[in-house]
Amino acid sequence: MSYHATDLMGESIDEPDESQIRALVQSLSQADDEHPDVSLNHESGWSLSAFRDGLVIWENVEDEDADEPGELEGLSQDEIVQLFLRLARGDIAGINELAWQRDQPGTSQRSPVRWNSVPPHRSSSAVQATLTDSRPTAAR
Repeated sequence: MSYHATDLMGESIDEPDESQIRALVQSLSQADDEHPDVSLNHESGWSLSAFRDGLVIWENVEDEDADEPGELEGLSQDEIVQLFLRLARGDIAGINELAWQRDQPGTSQRSPVRWNSVPPHRSSSAVQATLTDSRPTAAR
């Protein structure tokens, strides 16, 4: 399994370990309008992009027939790290099971990312529990 991360400056990091992923996510505190996100991309084409305000976008950047991109808002840095680690392990099915908000094609109402404040955590305890529990659903 192969994956890589992209930092705020667009530099690629091949198969980062957990400490590198944590540092990558912590670097979001320095994000700006020109360099707003970090990402982790799996060889399957699935990608997670994270923004300073806790917005995470889940999409397949290589398969145009895949589901519309999904969003989770208000995630903590630790929750983002857990998501990135799951994708690094190839847990695509588990990540897909999360409560992603998906726009209908052509109806995006996405608001612009705000850099002056970080919103309070709006992720539910169920989402948080799922982020930290990587066992298959049937095993829970």
